Amino acid sequence: MMLSNNHNLAAICIIALSASTTGAEDGATGHAFLNSYCVKCHNTEKHNGDVRLDQLALRVTGDNHELWKEVVHNIQRGDMPLDDARQPIEDERQAFLSEAIGSLTRYEVYAKELRDPLTHPQQTS
Repeated sequence: MMLSNNHNLAAICIIALSASTTGAEDGATGHAFLNSYCVKCHNTEKHNGDVRLDQLALRVTGDNHELWKEVVHNIQRGDMPLDDARQPIEDERQAFLSEAIGSLTRYEVYAKELRDPLTHPQQTS
């Protein structure tokens, strides 16, 4: 009986994890947040602070990793959006940060694995 309960618990955890990962991967929260609170001031015409977010890919890559870290840090610190700009409610802010931090973490783990000689040994000719 205990084994069956453990299997059920494991199945529930796997389903919950896959549902949360799927939601984060599609970037719906990130896209909506950036469009609502960031792109108005960080676009092709008005790139405040020399930052453009209108073309920022939602998938974290080597090309945009540093910009994503800066975006997350500014939102965590409350530096962005500026005080005189439209502000997200706390639930929106937390959902965006959760998604963005998850994406950053996945990229950083992936990038570390690529650099780790134990997981990717050098090819010798």
